[in-house]
Amino acid sequence: MSVKDELVELDHKNTQVVIEEVFKKYQFFKSTTFEEPEANIASSVCDEINSNVFDPEARRSFCEKVERAVDKIYAKEKFLVTERYMKDNHVTDIRMYTDVMPMSRDTYAKIRRSAFYSLAFNLSYFKIIDINELIVANCEKR
Repeated sequence: MSVKDELVELDHKNTQVVIEEVFKKYQFFKSTTFEEPEANIASSVCDEINSNVFDPEARRSFCEKVERAVDKIYAKEKFLVTERYMKDNHVTDIRMYTDVMPMSRDTYAKIRRSAFYSLAFNLSYFKIIDINELIVANCEKR
């Protein structure tokens, strides 16, 4: 049995969509703050809306888990992910592989795919995503 036979195959497109959604949430949490609602505003409707997105501790915990997941991937992948998805400068893929990390588009895509593969497992470990939804065999059953 080869090593490749032991690795789980993830659906690349679904994985990319899910990981990019995590980074959108990360960016949102990092770029906004929420104050505790004033007593006169806090109604039952506000209580229902006041889910994790408004809970500063949950937001901090989410961002910390994402950062820890990214810290565990290889240096080149980490640089790509950090520059492209975690900073607030909104760098495009084209700018990434022409200016920030000069390389071919195919090489860039290969590094990003590898980073997202590792991140999928890391983010699953931190219970941010469900890896089972990304496994090829499970995606085909839907």
